[in-house]
Amino acid sequence: MNDYFDDYLKTLHAEASTPGEAAEASKQLLEMHHAIELCCQTKGHCTVLELGVDRGQSTRVFLNALRKRGHLVSIDIRDCRLFEDRDDWTFVKGDSTDANNALQSAPFLEAGIDVLYVDSLHEIKHVMKEIAIWWPFMNTNSQLFFDDISTGPYKLGARKDSASTEINNAEILDYIQRLYFSNTESMSFRVLYGSTGLACITKYSPKGNILSPAIKAPIRRQRWYWGLKRRMGIGKSYKRKEDGSDFLVSIQGEDIK
Repeated sequence: MNDYFDDYLKTLHAEASTPGEAAEASKQLLEMHHAIELCCQTKGHCTVLELGVDRGQSTRVFLNALRKRGHLVSIDIRDCRLFEDRDDWTFVKGDSTDANNALQSAPFLEAGIDVLYVDSLHEIKHVMKEIAIWWPFMNTNSQLFFDDISTGPYKLGARKDSASTEINNAEILDYIQRLYFSNTESMSFRVLYGSTGLACITKYSPKGNILSPAIKAPIRRQRWYWGLKRRMGIGKSYKRKEDGSDFLVSIQGEDIK
């Protein structure tokens, strides 16, 4: 067995250069591979925590990116000891929200996490708990990735048609968005669509930082109802200021060509 799974990375690069959903899935794995490589180049050592292992698809990618320049800790409720006798990988059997259990096997996590990948139980309450527990362990400029946040493949008639998964993914993405808008000074946020989607957060706040609660903003669906309230002058309605003072980045004084 190749210690770094180079053949698998060659497959991902080949898939990424062709059209189709497999290409998007490959690009998302390669996005995380790049983040870990960059971390290793910048810091010389990278600590990666993976929540959810399954068949080890992302595990292979992470170990390839690390190339013995750091350590990967993988947690799964099932026994996923896929790669024995590695000194750069620690597998922890247990709940991904049980930090004490993980720290017993990998106490170095307390020193800080550089890349965190969330791909365990895709239910909103579980993901919320994972974020709350592991965010304080993350270093400044660390990366947080969430798999399976797109509803596309699970919609009615789509390839993976599943009402429950569609709803779960929509709830998770909505929560991450609301969390971001409550913590814009602590993070940046973007989403890679295609395949099952990947949400990417860069943490700017220091290790130990606690996030502010996500804004409470239920999805508004009854367009007629909210339109009626606006016409009646009830509630807020955003309007651009004529002097342009509401721009986050001022464009006043710039010549428009």
